[in-house]
Amino acid sequence: MNGSSDIREAYSHNRSEDQELRQHYVHLVWQVAFLSFLLMAMALRPLHAQVAGSEAELAPNAAQNAIPESYFGMNLAGASWKHPWPTVNVGSIRTFDSEWTKVEPEKGVWDFTHLDQDVAAAQAHHAEAQLVLDTTPTWASARPNETYPYAWEPSGSRAEAENIADWETYVRTVAERYKGRVHVYEMWNEPNMKGSFTGGNAQLIQLCRSAYRVLKQVDPAILVVSPSPAPGGGSIWLHTFIDQGAGDTFDILGFHFYDNLGATQIHPESIIGTAEHLRQMLAIVRLPNKPIWNTESGYYIHSSPAARTQIGNLPPHIHVLSQQEAVDAVGRAYALGWASGIERFYWYGWGEPQYAIVDDLGATPKDATTAYATISKWLTGATYLSVTNTHAGEWIVALRAKNGAPQYIVWTTGNKESFTIPADWKVLQVDDLTGGHVPISTSAIDLGGTPRLLH
Repeated sequence: MNGSSDIREAYSHNRSEDQELRQHYVHLVWQVAFLSFLLMAMALRPLHAQVAGSEAELAPNAAQNAIPESYFGMNLAGASWKHPWPTVNVGSIRTFDSEWTKVEPEKGVWDFTHLDQDVAAAQAHHAEAQLVLDTTPTWASARPNETYPYAWEPSGSRAEAENIADWETYVRTVAERYKGRVHVYEMWNEPNMKGSFTGGNAQLIQLCRSAYRVLKQVDPAILVVSPSPAPGGGSIWLHTFIDQGAGDTFDILGFHFYDNLGATQIHPESIIGTAEHLRQMLAIVRLPNKPIWNTESGYYIHSSPAARTQIGNLPPHIHVLSQQEAVDAVGRAYALGWASGIERFYWYGWGEPQYAIVDDLGATPKDATTAYATISKWLTGATYLSVTNTHAGEWIVALRAKNGAPQYIVWTTGNKESFTIPADWKVLQVDDLTGGHVPISTSAIDLGGTPRLLH
């Protein structure tokens, strides 16, 4: 086993253990925060996502704007993990090769080898790069002797900086190096988990405020994404974080829209309700116009039968998606994400084994790989007209294609059924997420949990 294989195995093990920790965190947070959640919810209007038999109100961006290529994002482990560029078209990428521990492992000693490769690859593929700024090198840490379950993580890396000037030097050095090439930076990843950040909100807000100031000094056009919390109390954490003074430290609200933590079946439709909660929370804290980005969403997915290496070490308490379930999840999540007002949607992830949307580090596609490419083709350049959820569980997304033609994406969360096509749709063809298509010869089609495009 060579060094890169050791790294990939360690990375996979990290995500597996992190998922188990996240599971315990989710249950604990909801037990502790349930009453707080109810109190906040009393101030909110009912979520349209939970109302069947009605037309959902589209978020403003979905009703007014064509879907850009950048909506289709992908999390990449980056060049440091020797993962290749995606074989599907992506409009934006999110990478962790920008972490402080990686680019300045010793004070004044800089190493941009891998991050340079990531940024160059993004430029070559016309994708926007989003760099995550977090993890403190031991020499700069406020708690340098603090250790973590993962042996390869430097001690003290989950703590804030002892000297804020060191953090600002890191932020400025990265921003100046990529000025004009990188326009999006994200603050600390999942800081609501102690496995990710061991400081308090006061320390995190200080990091965010100083970074925001420095980034805007380097380039006022830079967009700053807030720390993206893990789900399960994440919206409550964000509410507290903003209330305590973080409202002026970001341009975009980041959130992780994982929907299957401990669930026995997929329900990407929950994205609508989660996004609505976030918009209502932003209204309460007087930031109603902040865009919302989904910086991580994904599932454990079984390997394709064609994969050279089958995924192992899957946690027993997590529902691992079949090839078909993964297809359904990708299609439905992206179709409803835009309707919910999510302006960018980074899938997690490409190449990382257990969560990967592809096998063999990109060499062997899964069915979900094709589904990602297909839903991107369906949606890019399109404008949404309406989203309807019927009492029977049917979902109908009406949109205007890039060429101006009306199109409809349909599926059901209920039992499989024969779906009668409204005569006024005047559609001639039905496409599936494998890229296949057949002419419509009757007034009805079979409908299940897999989105189909009628046009």
